[in-house]
Order: sequence, then C-alpha cells, then structure tokens
Amino acid sequence: FGMRSSSVVVVLAVVLLSAWVEAGAVMRPVDKLYSVGTPLVIECRDRLNNWVPAPVCSDTGKAPEIKYGVDQFYQCHWLVAQDQETLDWIRSLALHEKSWDCRVPYAPDVPIYIPFSIPLWSVVESDHMHIDNHLNFVFHAQQGTLIGASAYPVKDGFEFVTMGSRIHLHGGVKWFRAGTYAGFGGDHATHDGPSYVEVAIQSAAISFLFTVTLMTLIFVLAYNIFFRPRVIKSMMKIKSQ
Repeated sequence: FGMRSSSVVVVLAVVLLSAWVEAGAVMRPVDKLYSVGTPLVIECRDRLNNWVPAPVCSDTGKAPEIKYGVDQFYQCHWLVAQDQETLDWIRSLALHEKSWDCRVPYAPDVPIYIPFSIPLWSVVESDHMHIDNHLNFVFHAQQGTLIGASAYPVKDGFEFVTMGSRIHLHGGVKWFRAGTYAGFGGDHATHDGPSYVEVAIQSAAISFLFTVTLMTLIFVLAYNIFFRPRVIKSMMKIKSQ
C-alpha cells in the first residue's frame, strides 16, 4: 500500500508541474503590445513553401498596410506572375489544389503567429484565369494582441489573368473585439480583456496554489517512504514487548 501511494503521489506531482508550466506560458504577459494604428507584419508562403512578406502592390511598391484596430478599405495592384512557375502556382491556388497560407504575429516581436489562408475565387481556363478582385479581411483583437484572422473573397469583378497580368485587388478590413462580433474601437480598444494587474494576480495565485500543493505532496511522499515505516516498526516493537 505504501509503494502504491507513493507512486500515485509522484504521478500527481508530475501532472501538477506540467499544468503549472503550461499555465505560466499562457498567462505570462508579453513585453510589447499592439497599439491602435500599428501596421501588421503579414507573411505568406511562396511557391517554394518559404515564409516571405505579403505580396507587394505594384502601384505602391509595398504590401497593403493593415493597421491594428482600424477599420479601413484598401486597394492594391497585384502583379500576379512574371514567370511560368509562379503562374502555375497561382493556377494551383485558383483550383484549390494548394492553400495560400499566411500568418500574422500575436503581438509585436513575439514568435507566436495567428494563421489564416487567402482563398482565390476564380474560373480557370486552359490558357488563362478569371480571378475575383474583391478580398475582405477580418481580425479579432484583445488588449493589444491579435487573437484571430481570416480572409475571404466577395463576388465583384473577375479579372482576366495570364502571364504579367495585374489584378486590382480591393476590399475591406474589419476589426472585432475579442471573440465577439462587436466592433473594436472607443473604450473597447483598451478595455476588452484582462489587464496586466489581473494577469499578474492570476499568475501569482497559480504559483501559490502550485507551491502549497507541491509541498503537501512532498510531505505525504516523505511520510510514506521514510516516517510511516519507522512508525509501524516502532509500534511492532511495542506490541512485541
């Protein structure tokens, strides 16, 4: 019975330690948060499956600027392909044979990313394509962080696409508060989630409870392994006398 109890105590200690480590990773505040108006750094996979900056607009020389917490409209002249390999890759995206995966940081300078995909709505012919040029973006923001992202096409204009073609992409960017469909703005821009003080209190409470529980388990373990056998042995001696 003593060995079985000790094994149970050890297993419980390991489980609690794992839970504490996970809780600490989740609850730990990030060093830097987004502020309203901060441009997002969006990366997408290219045809070689490498993470690269989002496609550059040929009319501006840079990617569309999407700002944290700001509802906006954007326009971008996208040069689809200048070589056959890229055109074939775009064709595979248009046929939904491959997924155009993208990502955006959960918070600035944090290697945790929110994934999303850019779907192309198109009609593919043997020597060209017709691609819808209206693409909307949706983001969910909470207390200076990004917790969700999505993109979807809206029926508008289907532009003729072949080698060297440009698509006049345009659409809306909408921000929501936390996991809801409530608009993000006003007081909600800074009071939509737990504050640093609340997070710190929660982290301290978790650490305290873990410490108390671990010390209790250590005491029980020590009692079963060292003290209990001695107590039993002493009682046996007393009875034998």
